[in-house]
Amino acid sequence: MMMAPLRGPEPGRLLAAALLARLPAGTTLLEQGRTPWASATFVGTSHRLRFDCPDRPGAAAFAATVSDADFTLRGHLLADITAAADGSALAVEALTLIEA
Repeated sequence: MMMAPLRGPEPGRLLAAALLARLPAGTTLLEQGRTPWASATFVGTSHRLRFDCPDRPGAAAFAATVSDADFTLRGHLLADITAAADGSALAVEALTLIEA
């Protein structure tokens, strides 16, 4: 199945910027990967991001609440997001869908 080209800004950049805006000061993005994703009715991208967050309690609090947060990603919908903190390491997995 051919995937439709992405419209608008690349969702990985939008997602990383939105996450960094909500993470504690001093947090840095260490690694970001993405994989095209599609179902019978939706097209999107699966994202994996790794951050270094020196504020360990802040990273843990973010991980505990991120699934309830709303993020605006122009041209895309955030369908799912999870995070896990291990000390200063924060791993985030998310699924974005192209907005029709």
